Amino acid sequence: MMTQPRVVSLDGETKASNRQVRFRNTYGSFLWICIAFPAAANCGGSLGGHLTRGWWGIGLNQEVHVLTTQESWVYFMAEADDGAGWGGDALTACIPGDGRAFDHCKETCLFGDRRVGMRARTFSADVVITLGR
Repeated sequence: MMTQPRVVSLDGETKASNRQVRFRNTYGSFLWICIAFPAAANCGGSLGGHLTRGWWGIGLNQEVHVLTTQESWVYFMAEADDGAGWGGDALTACIPGDGRAFDHCKETCLFGDRRVGMRARTFSADVVITLGR
């Protein structure tokens, strides 16, 4: 099990620190990013425990903030306008097949959805995930 760094506040209470997750495009073509992240309070039980959210568009040499979290990992997949892709087998998610924006924790694909494979990225502080050649 992954552990989170802890911060002790002035009143002595221990709290997890917030981390910023950003993506940067050095690939060359316009990119579209979707993410999934632990959200047991909203998506627990049969919903899989992860919230899936997308899309963020990123031009060449641009950066976009996608998440503030106390967790230490995020899953992602990206697609470029020229057909290139970044995916993986760490988690699968259902996303709308028509390219519309989404923010859900459903585990079952609906008619017209696509099931995509996502990569995992762990981190212990703010992170910029660079997607390039």
